[in-house]
Amino acid sequence: MKALVPAVFNRANQEGITDRPNPAVALKCKLIQSRERFPEPAESPQFFAAVADSPLADFFLLAILIGARRSNVQEMRRQDIDAAGGVKAGAQIVPLKKKAKA
Repeated sequence: MKALVPAVFNRANQEGITDRPNPAVALKCKLIQSRERFPEPAESPQFFAAVADSPLADFFLLAILIGARRSNVQEMRRQDIDAAGGVKAGAQIVPLKKKAKA
């Protein structure tokens, strides 16, 4: 969206719609730092203990064990789960690991 405003004013100036200076020049862009972080091996027991206490424990564990996106797990229906073959997560068929079958 931030790139759209200067582009619109530049185009308006080129087309002769306006001759006002581009007010978007004064906009400052704030750099966004990546929030990606992976848990350290020592953090795993604490993480799984916290997940076990959650009412959404099954959801979290299934998402982690099959590596599916949140939306794919949310869209799953019971008929999408085949313990012998795998699960249908969105458009993907994901093989179930032993722990996910339990």
